Amino acid sequence: MERTFTTNSRLVNDLFANYISTFAALCELINNSIQADARNIWLDIDYTPEEELCPLVIKKIVIKDDGHGVHIDELGNKILDIGTNNKDGGKGIGRFAAFQLGKSVEIETVGFSQGRNNFSKAVIPLKFDSFGKNINVSEVKIETQEDILEGMSHSTYYKVTIDDLYDSDVTERESKKKIIDKMLQCNIADAIFERYPLKIFNRDLFFFINKKKIEPKDYVINLPIIKTIPYSDKKGNQHKIQFQFFNIKGIEKRKVFLTTNNAGIQTIASGFEYDAEWLSPKIGGWFIYVSSETLSTDIYRNIALDEMDEEVKSFKSFIKEQLTSFFREKNIEFDNFIDKLKKDDYYPYKEKSSSRSKTVLFDKLAFLVEDKYNLLNEQNRLREIVYPLIDRTISNGELDKILNSILKLNKKTIEQFNDLLDRTELEDIIAFSDKVALKMEELEFIEKLTYSEISKHLKERKELHKFLEKMLWIFGEEFNDATKLLSDKGLEKNLTELRDDIMRYKPSKKDDNIN
Repeated sequence: MERTFTTNSRLVNDLFANYISTFAALCELINNSIQADARNIWLDIDYTPEEELCPLVIKKIVIKDDGHGVHIDELGNKILDIGTNNKDGGKGIGRFAAFQLGKSVEIETVGFSQGRNNFSKAVIPLKFDSFGKNINVSEVKIETQEDILEGMSHSTYYKVTIDDLYDSDVTERESKKKIIDKMLQCNIADAIFERYPLKIFNRDLFFFINKKKIEPKDYVINLPIIKTIPYSDKKGNQHKIQFQFFNIKGIEKRKVFLTTNNAGIQTIASGFEYDAEWLSPKIGGWFIYVSSETLSTDIYRNIALDEMDEEVKSFKSFIKEQLTSFFREKNIEFDNFIDKLKKDDYYPYKEKSSSRSKTVLFDKLAFLVEDKYNLLNEQNRLREIVYPLIDRTISNGELDKILNSILKLNKKTIEQFNDLLDRTELEDIIAFSDKVALKMEELEFIEKLTYSEISKHLKERKELHKFLEKMLWIFGEEFNDATKLLSDKGLEKNLTELRDDIMRYKPSKKDDNIN
C-alpha cells in the first residue's frame, strides 16, 4: 500500500532530530518503547568480528518491544503524521532517531484495535536517501505492507531494524553519526543500566541485549539508598530534592547524574564526578541520581556553568554538601585507621613528606594492606618492612607490581615470612631469592635448548657447551667453582674429567696428607 507523510509543512532538514550522540539516538527509540508500556525490550546488535575486515563496527541494530504496537488504522496519526506526537508526551520526530544510526530503517509492528476487535501487522520501509534535501516530506512516497491478522492469539509489538550504518566517509563530516564507545559490545550493557537504573532495579522493565538479560545483581551491591532533602533556592522557594544512591560493582568512580522527567521517563540532563582525597579506597563505585519535581530543568542542564550563574552555583554546592555528608558516614572505618596510623612508630611521614598526594596515596595503600592482614591492629612486626616498602614503591613507580604481590600473600605465607625475619635479615632473604630466581631462569633456558624445536638444530660442542660452561652448578653445588668445561671435548669426557678431579680424593705430599 502506498502512503505518504502528513506534515505541517516541515522540511526534511527539520525532520531528523540531531541527538548529541548515536547512543542518545538509541535511547530515544528505547524511550518510545517505554512510552508504549513495554515490559520487555530486546536489543540485538550485529557486531563485526575482530578478525573480519569491515569498515563498520556494527552491521545491523534491531530493537523490539512488547508494548501495545500500532494498528494499521493508526499508522497515519501515530507514525506518518510528523506534526503530532507518536505517543502521548513523546517527541513527534523521536521515532526517526534511527536515521542518526543508519540510512535504512524498517518499522514492523503488530497492533490491536478495540473498535474493530482485531490485530493487524504493518511493515514500513524507510530510506534516508529518499528524503532529498529541501523538499517537503509530504512528497515522499512509502510502500507499506499491511494485513489484518486472523484470530486473537497474537501479541502486540513494535520493532525497528536499522541497516546500512554510516561509514567513516560520513562520520568524518557528521560526527554525531559516529558509533561512540557506549555502543560497543563491551560497554553497551553498562551504558543501558546507567541510563535506566531504576526501571531495571525495580523490574519495571527487562532488557535483553543479544539475548542476554540485564540483571540488577550484576551491577548493584545491596539495595539503593534513597534520601529526600529540602533545598531553598536563591529566591527562598522550597524544593524537595531526591537523591538515589546505587553502590555499583566493577567501578571506582562516583558519578552524579542530574535527571529530569521527560514524558514520564527519568532522563539524564547532565552530570559530573564526585571525588575527595579523604575518601576510603573501600568506598567503591556509586551512581547517584538527583531529581526534583519542582526545580527548573535549566539548572540541571547548566550545572557545568556554576561559575556563571549564582542559582546554579548554589544548587551544585548543595548537592556536593549532601554527597560529602553521605560518604563521610561511610568513611568512619578509614578515618579511625588514619588517626591510629599517624601515631604509629613505623609511619614514614611523622615529619613532613615530599608531597601531600604521596601521603594520601600511602595512607590508602596502608589501609588496603591493613584490611587484609591487620598489621597495625595486631602490632605485627611486618610494619617495619611493609610501610617503608610501600613508601619506596610510590617513589620508584613500581607500585602496582609490589602491592599486588603483597595483597596476594595468604596468612600462612605471612606467618612464615614473619618467622624468617626473626632468624635473618631482609637483605639476606632478598639476596638469596635473587640467586634462586636466576638459577630458575637458567634451568628454563636449558630446558628449551634440549627439548624444544630448537634442539634439532643445536650443536653440542659449539653451542650447548658454551652455556653449560657457565652453569656447572647444575651438576651439583660442589661444581660451582670448578674449572670450566672445554668446548672442544665431548660432554661425556668433560664430565668424567670433572668427576675424577673433584670427586675422587688423591693423597699427596703437596696437600700434606702423607705420613
